Amino acid sequence: MSVRWGEIKDPVHGYILVTHLEKELIDTPEFQRLRRIRQLGAAHLTYPGAEHTRFSHSLGTMHVAGLMADRLVNRGWLERDEAVKVRVAALLHDVGHGPFSHIFEEVLMARRDLSHEDIGMRIIRETSVADVLKEYGLDPREISMLSVGRLECTKPYMNQVIASQFSSDIMDFILRDSYFTGVKYGNVDIDRLVDSVDVVDGKLAIDLAAL
Repeated sequence: MSVRWGEIKDPVHGYILVTHLEKELIDTPEFQRLRRIRQLGAAHLTYPGAEHTRFSHSLGTMHVAGLMADRLVNRGWLERDEAVKVRVAALLHDVGHGPFSHIFEEVLMARRDLSHEDIGMRIIRETSVADVLKEYGLDPREISMLSVGRLECTKPYMNQVIASQFSSDIMDFILRDSYFTGVKYGNVDIDRLVDSVDVVDGKLAIDLAAL
């Protein structure tokens, strides 16, 4: 669906490989604005190193989702085109965040009864993000639902790669937040976890030995 464009150096995961499709999504104004939104809201006032952004977290989430999707492809649970959708949805999972991240969301919920996920789905469906997706033969509505883990499909574990108790989102931010705050609790061996991913009864699971 899209060939490799290049790589981005990340302090947490090393080199993150990027396709032409992903590069064009990254280059949209809607995604670029995430460079100006801190991942941890106002936590940098307590942890001076916590200056990392939703932009870098989104790249990391895409990377981890790609690793998990590749594992599921190799195990026969996903097709390659489905793995592409998982990576793209993971990349866009936080595109709806506003200033100060979750702090702003409290106001958004109180005044408009909307979450960052609601805003993100609209961005994916109605902006230049949708134009890029359509150019590459992807359905913006499908990607928007998958980006928040709500896609109705025969493979519900696709949603769980992005939104669950054991998701690419969590695996990136627990490493990234730990790295930038200097707090060591988040030093988790995600490579071991990813290598243990499987599907049991239609749900994402990991081998007991890796638990």
